[in-house]
Amino acid sequence: MSDINNDLTLFNELVETLIKEEESSPVAKRINANELYNAIDLSLNDSGMIDDELKALLGKVLISTPKTATKLFFNQLFGGRQSKAVLGDLLAVMLNNSMYTYKVAGPQVGIEQEIIRKSCDLIGYSALKVMVHFLLEAL
Repeated sequence: MSDINNDLTLFNELVETLIKEEESSPVAKRINANELYNAIDLSLNDSGMIDDELKALLGKVLISTPKTATKLFFNQLFGGRQSKAVLGDLLAVMLNNSMYTYKVAGPQVGIEQEIIRKSCDLIGYSALKVMVHFLLEAL
Protein backbone atom coordinates (compact mmCIF):
# COMPACT_ATOMS: atom_id res chain seq x y z
CA MET A 1 0.00 0.00 0.00
CA SER A 2 1.31 3.42 -0.87
CA ASP A 3 2.00 6.05 1.74
CA ILE A 4 -1.31 7.90 1.67
CA ASN A 5 -0.08 10.78 3.81
CA ASN A 6 2.77 11.59 1.40
CA ASP A 7 0.42 11.27 -1.56
CA LEU A 8 -2.10 13.61 0.07
CA THR A 9 0.70 16.13 0.71
CA LEU A 10 1.66 15.88 -2.97
CA PHE A 11 -2.00 16.28 -3.94
CA ASN A 12 -2.26 19.48 -1.88
CA GLU A 13 0.93 20.86 -3.46
CA LEU A 14 -0.38 20.10 -6.93
CA VAL A 15 -3.76 21.69 -6.19
CA GLU A 16 -2.01 24.83 -4.91
CA THR A 17 0.02 24.89 -8.13
CA LEU A 18 -3.16 24.51 -10.18
CA ILE A 19 -4.99 27.31 -8.34
CA LYS A 20 -2.01 29.68 -8.71
CA GLU A 21 -1.72 28.74 -12.38
CA GLU A 22 -5.43 29.41 -12.94
CA GLU A 23 -5.04 32.86 -11.37
CA SER A 24 -1.93 33.83 -13.32
CA SER A 25 -2.76 32.08 -16.62
CA PRO A 26 -6.50 31.33 -16.82
CA VAL A 27 -6.14 29.83 -20.31
CA ALA A 28 -3.72 26.94 -20.80
CA LYS A 29 -1.28 27.12 -23.67
CA ARG A 30 -2.63 24.74 -26.29
CA ILE A 31 -0.50 21.77 -27.23
CA ASN A 32 -1.16 20.58 -30.78
CA ALA A 33 -2.16 16.93 -30.91
CA ASN A 34 0.80 16.03 -33.12
CA GLU A 35 3.18 17.60 -30.55
CA LEU A 36 1.62 16.16 -27.39
CA TYR A 37 3.97 13.22 -26.85
CA ASN A 38 7.01 15.44 -27.45
CA ALA A 39 5.76 18.09 -25.02
CA ILE A 40 4.83 15.72 -22.18
CA ASP A 41 6.25 12.24 -21.61
CA LEU A 42 3.10 10.14 -21.29
CA SER A 43 4.79 6.80 -21.88
CA LEU A 44 3.97 3.85 -19.65
CA ASN A 45 7.25 2.32 -18.52
CA ASP A 46 7.91 -1.08 -17.01
CA SER A 47 9.39 0.52 -13.90
CA GLY A 48 7.79 3.08 -11.62
CA MET A 49 8.73 6.73 -11.26
CA ILE A 50 10.40 8.25 -8.27
CA ASP A 51 8.30 10.86 -6.48
CA ASP A 52 10.16 13.91 -7.84
CA GLU A 53 9.69 12.73 -11.44
CA LEU A 54 6.02 11.99 -10.80
CA LYS A 55 5.49 15.42 -9.23
CA ALA A 56 7.15 17.15 -12.20
CA LEU A 57 5.10 15.15 -14.71
CA LEU A 58 1.82 15.76 -12.88
CA GLY A 59 2.69 19.47 -12.71
CA LYS A 60 3.16 19.55 -16.49
CA VAL A 61 -0.16 17.77 -17.01
CA LEU A 62 -1.96 20.21 -14.69
CA ILE A 63 -0.51 23.28 -16.39
CA SER A 64 -1.24 21.92 -19.87
CA THR A 65 -4.81 20.76 -19.25
CA PRO A 66 -7.56 23.22 -20.31
CA LYS A 67 -8.67 25.18 -17.26
CA THR A 68 -12.41 24.61 -17.36
CA ALA A 69 -12.92 26.10 -13.89
CA THR A 70 -11.76 29.62 -14.78
CA LYS A 71 -14.03 32.48 -15.80
CA LEU A 72 -12.42 32.54 -19.25
CA PHE A 73 -13.72 29.07 -20.14
CA PHE A 74 -17.26 29.29 -21.43
CA ASN A 75 -19.23 26.12 -21.99
CA GLN A 76 -22.72 24.98 -21.10
CA LEU A 77 -21.27 22.05 -19.16
CA PHE A 78 -18.35 23.74 -17.42
CA GLY A 79 -17.35 27.06 -15.98
CA GLY A 80 -16.35 27.38 -12.38
CA ARG A 81 -15.73 25.23 -9.39
CA GLN A 82 -17.88 24.85 -6.29
CA SER A 83 -15.58 24.23 -3.31
CA LYS A 84 -18.13 22.16 -1.38
CA ALA A 85 -18.77 20.00 -4.45
CA VAL A 86 -15.01 19.44 -4.80
CA LEU A 87 -14.87 18.46 -1.13
CA GLY A 88 -17.73 16.00 -1.66
CA ASP A 89 -16.00 14.48 -4.69
CA LEU A 90 -12.74 14.07 -2.81
CA LEU A 91 -14.43 12.49 0.19
CA ALA A 92 -16.40 10.13 -2.07
CA VAL A 93 -13.12 8.96 -3.61
CA MET A 94 -11.54 8.50 -0.18
CA LEU A 95 -14.56 6.56 1.12
CA ASN A 96 -14.36 4.28 -1.94
CA ASN A 97 -17.98 3.11 -1.52
CA SER A 98 -20.25 1.40 -3.96
CA MET A 99 -23.91 2.31 -3.92
CA TYR A 100 -25.47 -1.06 -4.72
CA THR A 101 -26.53 -1.94 -1.17
CA TYR A 102 -26.97 -0.22 2.17
CA LYS A 103 -24.52 -2.75 3.65
CA VAL A 104 -21.57 -1.24 1.74
CA ALA A 105 -22.86 2.31 1.27
CA GLY A 106 -24.39 3.10 4.66
CA PRO A 107 -25.63 6.68 4.98
CA GLN A 108 -24.58 7.40 1.39
CA VAL A 109 -27.80 5.66 0.29
CA GLY A 110 -29.84 8.12 2.36
CA ILE A 111 -27.91 11.06 0.88
CA GLU A 112 -28.59 9.76 -2.63
CA GLN A 113 -32.30 9.33 -1.91
CA GLU A 114 -32.55 12.82 -0.40
CA ILE A 115 -30.85 14.34 -3.46
CA ILE A 116 -33.31 12.54 -5.73
CA ARG A 117 -36.26 13.66 -3.58
CA LYS A 118 -35.13 17.29 -3.49
CA SER A 119 -34.38 17.33 -7.22
CA CYS A 120 -37.86 15.98 -7.92
CA ASP A 121 -39.41 18.61 -5.65
CA LEU A 122 -37.52 21.38 -7.43
CA ILE A 123 -38.88 20.35 -10.83
CA GLY A 124 -42.35 19.48 -9.58
CA TYR A 125 -42.04 15.74 -10.10
CA SER A 126 -43.13 13.25 -7.46
CA ALA A 127 -40.21 11.32 -5.97
CA LEU A 128 -42.48 8.28 -5.79
CA LYS A 129 -43.00 8.43 -9.56
CA VAL A 130 -39.23 8.60 -10.06
CA MET A 131 -38.61 5.60 -7.80
CA VAL A 132 -41.33 3.60 -9.59
CA HIS A 133 -39.82 4.60 -12.94
CA PHE A 134 -36.34 3.44 -11.85
CA LEU A 135 -37.74 0.18 -10.55
CA LEU A 136 -39.65 -0.47 -13.79
CA GLU A 137 -36.55 0.34 -15.84
CA ALA A 138 -34.53 -2.13 -13.78
CA LEU A 139 -36.97 -4.97 -14.55
